[in-house]
Amino acid sequence: SGQYERRELMDAVQELFFTGHDTSASSMASILMFLGRQPEVLQRVREELDAEGLLDCPDEELDLSLNKICKLKYLYSVVREVLRVASPVGAGYRKALRTFEVGDYRIPKGWTVAVGFRDTHMSSPVYKDPEAFDPSRWDSLPNLEKQEGDCSIDRMNYTPFGAGVRFCVGKEYAKLIIRIFLIELARKCDWKLLNPYPKILYIPVPRAEDRLPMTICKR
Repeated sequence: SGQYERRELMDAVQELFFTGHDTSASSMASILMFLGRQPEVLQRVREELDAEGLLDCPDEELDLSLNKICKLKYLYSVVREVLRVASPVGAGYRKALRTFEVGDYRIPKGWTVAVGFRDTHMSSPVYKDPEAFDPSRWDSLPNLEKQEGDCSIDRMNYTPFGAGVRFCVGKEYAKLIIRIFLIELARKCDWKLLNPYPKILYIPVPRAEDRLPMTICKR
């Protein structure tokens, strides 16, 4: 009994490390990669920070209140695009509680179903040129993150945190810390990728096979 409880505890701790650290770290590394490839995106982020008085503000005067962070619309578009193109979790697994049909396929009750989150982002008709990293696409997209109301079809096109009643409970916290990371990165650092297009490994989370080597310096 004690050995079983210890095993259960270890599994829970391991799951917390994965969901709370590895996924966010993967997204932060993806930000370094995509913005390293496209310096014009980083420049737009800095212009927005400057317009809000955050770019060259002394640390002791920096306002990182939630209200201020939510004003950074383009920065948030960058984060959403990173989560779309390089979703940290590739798929989710669920058991069918009843028999249902999807298109021409019949899914019997009790079957395990894998939902491909990354595949959704690459095949959904709402994204023009889905493989391109383009934060400005979010200027004209509907609210794909709303969890209730009359836009259930829209929200099934954007699923970096899952969907339905079992979506990731930490999604707002994760998006917040990724935004804060990008703010501090844009304010304080310049970097150059030594290999801008590395081979990407996807299990368990997206990451560069060569660990994304770069030169980085104080801005």
